[in-house]
Amino acid sequence: QAYESEVAGMLTKALDARQCQVIAQSGGCAGGSFSISIESEQFRGKSRLQCQRMVQEVIKEEIAKWHAVTIKTKVPEAA
Repeated sequence: QAYESEVAGMLTKALDARQCQVIAQSGGCAGGSFSISIESEQFRGKSRLQCQRMVQEVIKEEIAKWHAVTIKTKVPEAA
């Protein structure tokens, strides 16, 4: 899970994420399938596609190695 944690850390730092979870869906090999769930204030007011592109831009070198990726973005709820 070190690889997933590293990717989550990259996203958290770049997008100031409140929550970020990266899950390997294929046993954890770098070339497998991954699911990303991320919550960031930076997504507010943006379309789903814009948010996904923001995530993809941060980790584009990693995504290039993967077979598949699912990205779920969320805006934090107001306190």
